[in-house]
Amino acid sequence: MSQIICNAGPLIALSLLGRLELLKSLFDVVLVPEAVRKEIEHARDAARVTGRPAEILPIILEGPPPPPPPDALADLHFNDPLCYVIAAVEKLNALRPPRAE
Repeated sequence: MSQIICNAGPLIALSLLGRLELLKSLFDVVLVPEAVRKEIEHARDAARVTGRPAEILPIILEGPPPPPPPDALADLHFNDPLCYVIAAVEKLNALRPPRAE
C-alpha cells in the first residue's frame, strides 16, 4: 500500500488546477496533517477575501547553530565557503609546476 504525507503546496497547486484526483491515482492513502489542513483553510479564506488565488509564502525557520566538528576534523573548516575556495586554490597551485625566474 503506497502512502504519502502531503504538505500544503502540492494540495493548493493541484486544487487550483482542478486535479486533486491525481494524488488518489498515485497513492492509496493521502495523509494531511492538521497543521497543513489549517494552512490550506487559511489560504482559502484569504483567497475569498482578496479575490486572488491562494498563496502560501514560505517562512524561513532557523534552528540552533551546527555543533563544532570533532577535534580530528577541525582543520577542515566546516560550513565556511571562503575556506573551501582558499583550499581549492592552494591545491591548484600545488599542482602547477614552479615558475622559472
